[in-house]
Amino acid sequence: MKKMLFLSVFAGALILSSCKPAVKKESRPTGAAENGAYTVLTDSSTIFWKGSMLNIYDHYGLIKLTGGSFFVSGNAIVSGQFVVDMKSISPTDENYSEKNPKEYLVAHLSSADFFAVDSFSVATFVVETMKNDTLYGRFTVRGRTAEEAVTGVRFTQQGDTLRAKGNLVFNRQKYGVSYSTKMKDRVIKDEIELKINLVASKNPD
Repeated sequence: MKKMLFLSVFAGALILSSCKPAVKKESRPTGAAENGAYTVLTDSSTIFWKGSMLNIYDHYGLIKLTGGSFFVSGNAIVSGQFVVDMKSISPTDENYSEKNPKEYLVAHLSSADFFAVDSFSVATFVVETMKNDTLYGRFTVRGRTAEEAVTGVRFTQQGDTLRAKGNLVFNRQKYGVSYSTKMKDRVIKDEIELKINLVASKNPD
């Protein structure tokens, strides 16, 4: 009888323990950043972009920042703004030919069909908050603003120089970056990927 009672209690304990909700681990930023105000070094910072033709090939390259500043507190970016030069789109992939050189792609991306850079020469990201390893903010492209997130933020501090890396994936349709002809637009993937590598200098106290 005692043995049966013990087995019943043991089995019940196993059932209760298996029903406990799993503890969700929070992802913290890799590395550490010193508290203070920082100014982005535009000549050293890079943004890698990638867009895809569905089931065909990718186009990718670099785009520059024209400025930016942010404030770090408690190993998190708590405020700031970053400005991207939309006229600096530079492809680095090799999916081109004499009939279709990369200059055609730059002209196309710069046109009113896509980023309309003559009318909207910059894109901006304004920081709202940072939770764990994700930076949230308001992203403005082609005059339209939406909430976006920079994920997987990583810090590397060397003296007064801070490197901050992260990834931002946005849906171009939210910003009116699309062909007016639906048939053409369907062959292009809606998601545009950005890999951000900021280099910033800490401002004097």
